[in-house]
Amino acid sequence: YEILDELLLRSETKILTYFIELISNVTNIEGISGKASAAAIVEYIQENYNAELYLDSLAERFNTTPKYLSKMLKQYLGISFKTYLTQLRISKAEELLLDKSIRINDISKEVGFLNHSSFIRAFKLKNGISPSEYRSLHTKK
Repeated sequence: YEILDELLLRSETKILTYFIELISNVTNIEGISGKASAAAIVEYIQENYNAELYLDSLAERFNTTPKYLSKMLKQYLGISFKTYLTQLRISKAEELLLDKSIRINDISKEVGFLNHSSFIRAFKLKNGISPSEYRSLHTKK
């Protein structure tokens, strides 16, 4: 069961990455006036997920409005920017939790959560258990 759990954990992240790459190959949503494509914006988010990312600053960076960017990302990803960013951060945290030498508080900061309790809450919402319980279930003793 441990091997199956680990395979499922790693597969979820790979499936998410594959799905996004597949969408970017099939769909290239261009904004008016040559604005950046949704695929380029998602790539930027994936590369900078652990930084302070806000819709306003992303919109400014990609020369568009927050409202337009929000709509474009929702259409492209099927979920909101905030939901996507949180899911991405939690997926990265799940990977880091497999390494018992990294403190959970450090993991929350590493993946971009400014507040440790926000990290715990988001993690429990996605997984139904706390990060420490997740670590206990998915690592060898």
